Amino acid sequence: MQDVANILSHDRSILGEGIGLDVMTGRLRWFDILGRRRLSQDSGQDVTEAVALAAMPSAGAAIDETREMIFTETGLWIFDRARGVLGECLAPIEVDRPDLRSNDGRTHPSGAFWGSTMALDQSDGQGSIYWFFRGELRRIYSDLTVGNAICFSEDGTYAHFSDTPRGTIWRVATHPETGLPDGEPEVFDQKAEDDPGGPDGAVLDRDGYLYSARWGGAEVQVFAPDARLVRRIATGAPNTTCPAFCGPGLSHIAITSARDGMTPDELAAHPDAGKTFLFDAGCRGRLDPPLRLD
Repeated sequence: MQDVANILSHDRSILGEGIGLDVMTGRLRWFDILGRRRLSQDSGQDVTEAVALAAMPSAGAAIDETREMIFTETGLWIFDRARGVLGECLAPIEVDRPDLRSNDGRTHPSGAFWGSTMALDQSDGQGSIYWFFRGELRRIYSDLTVGNAICFSEDGTYAHFSDTPRGTIWRVATHPETGLPDGEPEVFDQKAEDDPGGPDGAVLDRDGYLYSARWGGAEVQVFAPDARLVRRIATGAPNTTCPAFCGPGLSHIAITSARDGMTPDELAAHPDAGKTFLFDAGCRGRLDPPLRLD
């Protein structure tokens, strides 16, 4: 039996991604990658604000009360909240590869950021995951196609990430003070052959439960720390992309989705595709910390 999420925002993104509750402002923030927009909304309101950007934003992190970092196809940029514009580039990433774009990303409890890249045409093995911390940038994984599911335990001792087309979610130990991998990744979950959805964005709650959005699966799957599938949360949007904690006590899940690649018939059958959803999961959520620059 599936639980069913309600609609949080009726704004229909082409490719909604990177949702998170900003630890500095208390507002939900997410991105329409192909629509080149940053969207935000107060948890208790139904008005979605959108800012157009001259780039494809996919993920972000708070920096302080006036600035955040936005991950785009050319790297990590500072976003001025008041002016609504991108400013200084913190770290260029693969600017010589116009065939690539940014995708998933999240901050480790240390303040380090992990972000994935992928080919615009989703060519096999062209994507990577980068680590950025206190001004230093490193490529930590390569040969991914669509890197996703980047999330971290509350104590910073392990991370998850996925490659959506492979259907694989990995778990790897991380150094609590730097967020760097500390060992080799191990398979946490491999999707079943009859599961239509691949593992897209994900988040871990304080009890170690993994909430995995499923591209092509129209749901969020919830895995226990021992990798048992314990819950399904239906969205009604086939391409469900990214979850985030919000609401009272961070007990709710906000969930983005996409309509990119869907046919007119599919869009007619799924009119909520691209909208953002909300579900009272009764979980013990947690927020991503600000990005550490020094």
